[in-house]
Amino acid sequence: MNWDWLGALWDCLGKLLTDATFWTAVGALATIAAAFGIYLAGVQLRFDAWLKAQEIFVDEKFTKARGRVFRHLGSQPASLDLEDQEAGMLVCRRLDEFCRLAPYFAIHKSKARDVVLEVWDVPLGRLWGLLAPLVRAERDKVDWQKKWNSFQDLGGVALSRLSASIRKYGYVFIRRLQRNAHSALSPE
Repeated sequence: MNWDWLGALWDCLGKLLTDATFWTAVGALATIAAAFGIYLAGVQLRFDAWLKAQEIFVDEKFTKARGRVFRHLGSQPASLDLEDQEAGMLVCRRLDEFCRLAPYFAIHKSKARDVVLEVWDVPLGRLWGLLAPLVRAERDKVDWQKKWNSFQDLGGVALSRLSASIRKYGYVFIRRLQRNAHSALSPE
């Protein structure tokens, strides 16, 4: 049997492995593979953030608390009581958590904000309109002026996007809440 072909193959392989062009091509392919892996990781991160946001919005405690806050939007608003304030605090905490996920919904932060507001602008805007006085009172109580800033930032943008007819219902409650929030949350 003739083994000359093996020697020729070995010579070709030796020349190929010492050729700079070959290693440049291998490096380029590895870079493409790494870039694709980073892209897939980004897609997975956005998907995970979306799932977590959905989980926050459908959580039973949050849904009940949000409903308790939203009942003040009606034409005959209910009186504000301690349970309403506790519900409002829960909603503020969960929405701040939700709003902190917003940057992960897209590659660019401004695009991510738009993605969130396309889906959740009405509830975020209404809830910020209703709960802003409660947030201010809580910040004063704990002397932490940046508490729930993410909710304030995204909720404020969402509120500004809402139509005047939607915003007006919130203002009735806001005036009532402003009178009660500071007295209810003031340090003892």
